[in-house]
Amino acid sequence: MTETNMNKTLETMKANPVWDADSWSHIISAFSADDITIRVWGGDWCDDCRRQLPDFAAAVDAADVPSEQVHEYPVKKNADGEKHGPGVEEYGIDRIPTVVVERENEEVARFIETASVPIAVHLAEQLSRWQRELSIIDHYIHITNIYSKCQSYNKRLMLGFHTKI
Repeated sequence: MTETNMNKTLETMKANPVWDADSWSHIISAFSADDITIRVWGGDWCDDCRRQLPDFAAAVDAADVPSEQVHEYPVKKNADGEKHGPGVEEYGIDRIPTVVVERENEEVARFIETASVPIAVHLAEQLSRWQRELSIIDHYIHITNIYSKCQSYNKRLMLGFHTKI
């Protein structure tokens, strides 16, 4: 998605000043990765956005996510309820707020308006699951490399054994 200078365009993304970061430290840590990009679609006219986004903005602020990694996209609604705005079609945005977290241009987590928990909690759970899966993949690659080295070593042993006979 082509970026424009839209980092701070939603009033609803102003952090809730009374949000208690100390009570949510386990959630905040999920957003501490240096290489994530957070994309937020919302509308200042939207009740759900006004209710949910200020707490999410506070969590993002508490995690010290650099502002250049947080992109806000204002969404407008036609008379028939259809949403339009930057990236709406590209990202398949039907409901707002929608928050997408990307790492290396790959979507790793998504919150859509109807989730039953707060935005930060929902995304943190997905990011934690993704981190565990990534850890399992890294572990598998490590084990595969060890196995490959063992096979290579065994072949050399066998060759050495056979040449001595």
